[in-house]
Amino acid sequence: CLVLSVIWLRVLSGHFLPRSPPVDVVGASSQSSPEGKPAEPDEDAAFDAPAAPQGFQEEEAVVRVTAGQLPEQPTTTTTLPKECPRELPVPYTAKLPLRFPTPVNSRERIPNIVHFVFGYKGDNPPFNFVNYVAVVSVLAVQRPKKVMIHCAKEPVGFFWDLVRPHVTVVLGRNVENIFGNVIDHYAHKADIIRLEALLEYGGIYLDVDVVTLRPYNDIMANSAAMGYEGKDGRIGLCNAVILSEPNGEFLSKWYDAYRSFDKKKWNYHSVLLPKELATKFPSDITPLDYRTFHWPLWDEEGMDLMLGSYDYDYRLNKAVHMWNHGIIRSKYKDFGMPWCFECHSMLTSMLKAYVPDPLISVIILCRGPVREVQASIASVAMQAFPSWEAIVVDDGTQGCGARVSNWIENGDIGAPKQQLQRIRIITEHARFLSDAWNKGIISAVGPWICPMSHTEVLDPQYFKTAAGQMSANPSASMIAAGRVRYAGGEIRTTEDFAGHKVTQYRSVPPATLYLKKVWEEVGGYDMIMSPWDAEEWDFWHKVRLRGVNFAKLPSVTLQSGRLVPPKDLREGGEKEGNDREALSLMCTRHPGMYHPAQMFACHQRIMKMSLASRMQFQTLNDTTSLTDVERSYVRFWLALADLYSGNIDEGAEALRALAREERLQWQGHLSLAVPA
Repeated sequence: CLVLSVIWLRVLSGHFLPRSPPVDVVGASSQSSPEGKPAEPDEDAAFDAPAAPQGFQEEEAVVRVTAGQLPEQPTTTTTLPKECPRELPVPYTAKLPLRFPTPVNSRERIPNIVHFVFGYKGDNPPFNFVNYVAVVSVLAVQRPKKVMIHCAKEPVGFFWDLVRPHVTVVLGRNVENIFGNVIDHYAHKADIIRLEALLEYGGIYLDVDVVTLRPYNDIMANSAAMGYEGKDGRIGLCNAVILSEPNGEFLSKWYDAYRSFDKKKWNYHSVLLPKELATKFPSDITPLDYRTFHWPLWDEEGMDLMLGSYDYDYRLNKAVHMWNHGIIRSKYKDFGMPWCFECHSMLTSMLKAYVPDPLISVIILCRGPVREVQASIASVAMQAFPSWEAIVVDDGTQGCGARVSNWIENGDIGAPKQQLQRIRIITEHARFLSDAWNKGIISAVGPWICPMSHTEVLDPQYFKTAAGQMSANPSASMIAAGRVRYAGGEIRTTEDFAGHKVTQYRSVPPATLYLKKVWEEVGGYDMIMSPWDAEEWDFWHKVRLRGVNFAKLPSVTLQSGRLVPPKDLREGGEKEGNDREALSLMCTRHPGMYHPAQMFACHQRIMKMSLASRMQFQTLNDTTSLTDVERSYVRFWLALADLYSGNIDEGAEALRALAREERLQWQGHLSLAVPA
């Protein structure tokens, strides 16, 4: 039975660094000289927020979860999200799918168009969490008529997929020189691209690490505006935020000054020169206070103020420049989505409004004993990272959906009410597991999918650790736990998703996360392997053929209700006959993943298939929901079986028919010329 107890502990205040994977930040950023000190804390509260009491104490909810029927199940502890001492109010929540307020046209000299420059650092640049927040925050707060992303190559990663429908991509030129001066560093290329975009269109330029806090509307009556970098502007005017009318005088003079560009003077043309021009031509630009955009600064004290403190309230900020490269060089290099729920600073607490919600969609098949289902659902509801949804797919056979609904209504899961509201139930009278998986995933809102059976229990830190990995490696498309503990007591370390392992046995750990985009691109789970309980195995074959960026979480252990781990079928294992038959079918489904010699052995085993399997095939062949491709495989397999059983004419004619339809090919071995 499920034993849940809640113990409230009071802990001393402090700002502790989480152990998330490191963040790899890519993007065009402005350059700065190594100077500057943080401003004195403002005594006034931001947005009328109450001041944080000195020595405040945080409430930490500690919940112990013991899984239902799994033998010798260790007790796990989870820390639920806390209420932070004070936060910047945000007029937006990143509920998926993303929607934004109606755009507003500017009646001022500066048009309400936003520009970003990205991706000049290398091929296939991944769009990270800070880049995503920069775009989403300006869409939510400024309500621009258009957001233009100027890039050498379109970004990649799921953060980019979330914002892509809301922006206009402009594939820019590769800047190699200007006025005969060689440009070879990506940052200098980006400096020039931003000036050219503003000269042509006008509008608001932002670096991809600038988070918008308030609208820029009261600045847009000027011909141009920039913010000082450093206290009282002692460093210069920073080009990470530029507002300008089209063909503005200030930007024209600035661009023309690139005739004297010298790449050895690192930030002269981006930060120092604008300040000199502003002094020489004061009527062409409005310089703004250093706290408008670029405070806290990028140095150690500034990073502490921005990411590790509640001492700065952002009352005078229109935006905050997060200084990507400063973060990477600091002790806060592990910054990512999990930080937004951990009360590190005023800014990070604010950023939780922009964490995609739900980030992860959990699909739980409600097919087994209800106690085991309850333990699985509880392990999701008690996750330390709160941005998820759970979709319970009820097959209608055991009244499981009604039981789950009662648990939620009565609070029997043991999780906070706001977390239980993230669970929804759908009914799918599915004959095969593949239909149930697909129905649940179609209903999913989150970009990441976590498929669970009723016997699996999640590590309470699973989603938090995975979210850290997503932040550090935004191009990842598949994330697995580092270890799996089986009901018989054995613990297995997760193999890399490569090599022969996935082809020889069901090696992928339970509850492995993958992008919904991957599921869409491979065509979801196929019905054809359902009689052998091999839908997931077949799915991972298709995923491996597609190619994924695979990541493991070494610190995470999941719990499986399976007694023992699956074994390499070349070494034998439980259900050997059934699994070997499934392996043989898999060979013909995915011939490119198997050696020709093994293909011959697979065909031979299919020819000798059991009567029960032949009956399963006949049942599948009579199923109207089979696709043409799936039906071709059934015909092929039955033809091989006919040849062995003596129905030579019937089997040969079936093979000839497949050949006439150009569905049969010979490439060193016989296989179907259709994709799985």
